[in-house]
Amino acid sequence: PTWVSLDAGDEILDGAGLIVAPDFLAQAVNGIGAADLSVPGATGALQTQVSNFAADGGTGGVSVSNTGALTITTLADDSGTDVVGITAQGDVSITTTGDLTFQAPISGPGQTVTLNSTTGGLIDQTGDPIDVTAGTLIAHGEAGIALDTAIDDLTASTAGAAPMFIHEQDALTLTNLSSATGLLTVLAGGTITVNTLTTGGNVTLIAANGAVDDD
Repeated sequence: PTWVSLDAGDEILDGAGLIVAPDFLAQAVNGIGAADLSVPGATGALQTQVSNFAADGGTGGVSVSNTGALTITTLADDSGTDVVGITAQGDVSITTTGDLTFQAPISGPGQTVTLNSTTGGLIDQTGDPIDVTAGTLIAHGEAGIALDTAIDDLTASTAGAAPMFIHEQDALTLTNLSSATGLLTVLAGGTITVNTLTTGGNVTLIAANGAVDDD
């Protein structure tokens, strides 16, 4: 198929199957990607091989594990209504084996958002001021990270000399930032609190309307 659209009045559960299509739109009242415990091999994340993804997890979270590069984007449902990026009232977890590109944001206010690109980078192409809204962001980009955020706490890592660039709109706690030799840059609108930061490369921390504190 050219696209797959799932719309559930309750949950969309992982049943150990694989969704293969260029575009995938998922909407559920109570969450997307929890494991169906009655199915052997269900991992608790929807298994996908898609290029473009948008989702509304309703009162629950969104969990997807994708083979290949993935773009968070805007997709229209059967009624023509746009679903913009990923929204959820629960935790969001997105893993991909290629680049994870943002053409639309992830919004999970107060929740934990986990992003993992095992061979690629986390790439900002939204043109919007925010890529991720969350309480806590846990991010790994093997080839680098460049994101605009509205979060409270950040744990992030890159590999080798891959750089990291975070533009936070307000105050930010750096719970754990790490890179082998990559350049780490964090710009924040408020105070930056540093818990753990490790790299063999250069570090730039700029707090536009606050201080940089070593907690």
